[in-house]
Amino acid sequence: MPGRLAGIVVGWHKLSFVDFPGRIATVFFYAGCDLRCPYCHNAPLLNGPWPDRPAAADLWRFLEKRRAVIQGVVLTGGEPSLHPDVPALARHLRSLCLQVKLDSNGMNPDFIEAVAPDYLALDVKTSPERYASMLQSPYPDTGARLARSVDLARRMGESAEIRVTLAPGIIDEGVVRDLALYLKGVARIVLQPMRMTAGVLDPSYPFAPSYSPAQILQFADQFSAYGARCSVRGT
Repeated sequence: MPGRLAGIVVGWHKLSFVDFPGRIATVFFYAGCDLRCPYCHNAPLLNGPWPDRPAAADLWRFLEKRRAVIQGVVLTGGEPSLHPDVPALARHLRSLCLQVKLDSNGMNPDFIEAVAPDYLALDVKTSPERYASMLQSPYPDTGARLARSVDLARRMGESAEIRVTLAPGIIDEGVVRDLALYLKGVARIVLQPMRMTAGVLDPSYPFAPSYSPAQILQFADQFSAYGARCSVRGT
């Protein structure tokens, strides 16, 4: 298993107290993504090159050395579901008594089921019908894929969260109303204000001005009205 890890993990955050709720974790970043969100702040992970890619031996040596401290591993990206070895990796990590958190865009629900994460963070970007035009989704069945992934998150209860990045133009008041109903029954929803930085995937995208704190709280109230515990992160 350690040797097979080398070609897919392209970034590594050794110690995190915030990426895995309730757990001290290490974070593995995977290359590539099957969507092209213009506000993506991990754009360097999509196409490479990755000159600072960690060596597999270093990852496993760290986990062995820190077993008394590390409680979980976050699999993020990029998009982990593009890497078929990840479910086997997740099983191996659990055999070491490490819990697994998966961050995913939900385009591969079979992959999520195969990983069987202890905690799932699922990014819902906008209304399903907008994925092709705004996010360049390559899948003709994007809506069905996303619906299955959302249902997995719904059934996981407090062990999952749906993350919605409030990107003006991609998310608007009408989309919020639609998503509030679409995500009904999900236990936890996290709203994340979009931040324009120099490293976003498409800085030329015609974003409207960012939403005000008052608008974001109004959006949170709409999600909460359907029973979710809705919080705002990154303000």
